[in-house]
Amino acid sequence: MLGALASELMRTIFARATPPRLGSISETSEYDHAVPTATNGVSLRADPPIDQRLEDQFTALWARVVDAGGAVNFRPPANEAEIRPVVRARLARVDEGSDHLVAATVDGQLVGTTSLVGSHAPVVAHRASVVGVMVDPAHQRMGLGTALMERTHDLACRLGYSVLTLTCRSGLGLETFYGSLGYETYGVVPGGLLVTDDPLDHHEVCMAHLLERRP
Repeated sequence: MLGALASELMRTIFARATPPRLGSISETSEYDHAVPTATNGVSLRADPPIDQRLEDQFTALWARVVDAGGAVNFRPPANEAEIRPVVRARLARVDEGSDHLVAATVDGQLVGTTSLVGSHAPVVAHRASVVGVMVDPAHQRMGLGTALMERTHDLACRLGYSVLTLTCRSGLGLETFYGSLGYETYGVVPGGLLVTDDPLDHHEVCMAHLLERRP
């Protein structure tokens, strides 16, 4: 049944997808904006300047999200010494332009991120993966996750992507959240996320979203 649903979804995606107009962001200022649906003082920025302060804040944010139960590469309790090299590598790819980062800050403090990871293979050059979707536990349920994803969609369209994919942890209502943003489930990996010692504790839900072209 899942195989049939996945095949149908992917046929729809590839039938409607158009060749990408891949590009790069040269002016980050046009992607900065206030977030009226989130906490006062929250702002979003695509591909912010990479420096030691961002690395430190990104590492600390990632640790807080892991300790709160987020299935973002690591298991709790979080170890910043393990997280930091991954953060450093991701920021290096953003700095070189191969990946893209959307950062949410409150009074200069990083409180949320998403990352766009594209593919260089010609047959999937129109696709990108949304990874590292994180919101500080202290700033959740304020509309920040939605604002981050909407800005990520806008950035993806401007970069020429027409299909986005992501995976999420089951059992937390994330499928409903991403579904409200246009994502459809095309597969489930039973026990795909080893969040605890129980191999069937959480399944990995695979989702895709066909973007509409924007002017």
